[in-house]
Amino acid sequence: MRKIFLDVGGHFGQTLEEVTKPIYDFDIIYCFEPFPPHVNVLLEKFKNYNVKILEYGLSNTTSILDFYSDGLDDMGASVKKREGEKKIVTKCRFKRASDFFRDQIDESDMVIMKLNCEGSECDILNDLIDSNEISKIDNVMIDFDVRKYPHLVHEEPKLMKRMADIGFTNFSLCDQVMKGRTHQKRIAHWLRSLPWHDQFRPRANWIEHLRGMLRY
Repeated sequence: MRKIFLDVGGHFGQTLEEVTKPIYDFDIIYCFEPFPPHVNVLLEKFKNYNVKILEYGLSNTTSILDFYSDGLDDMGASVKKREGEKKIVTKCRFKRASDFFRDQIDESDMVIMKLNCEGSECDILNDLIDSNEISKIDNVMIDFDVRKYPHLVHEEPKLMKRMADIGFTNFSLCDQVMKGRTHQKRIAHWLRSLPWHDQFRPRANWIEHLRGMLRY
């Protein structure tokens, strides 16, 4: 069984800063980032780490899409756009999520997925449901950025209903599990909240045990 972490929406590597720590025992870490300025930062920052930086985003289609941003350091760059917004347009690569899962993920793999992709989360998960590739996910943390776009707000309850209808419960909601002063602490809190976290962070258990003993 391979332990795989999928960082969907790599941005500048805030999540990678946590999951590449020695306490974690992931066999493969994939980071998806379509925006070239962010990719350049990731490739330099994590060149000495066991991380596969993929220079494309996940979506429900494999194609070149318009990517809207306010500039090179825009953390909210997205394929989604509010009506009337004036944005810089960059052509970026995207791959259909179900194709990636079919090609790279085995049924026996443990898969933990972070979805923070500025409005594409519903496109991705709906595609995985349609293809039944969603069954390969052990936990996905969903940040519903569709809330930022008035014309997409309805996608959140539709997706929640679809997941309930097929009995898919292997998800965590950002509002409930991302707790902490920094992004890294919030990611750590989410991962620690998974009942089977000792399977991918065995070293952390010893460290936390020793810290507990030193308190007394």
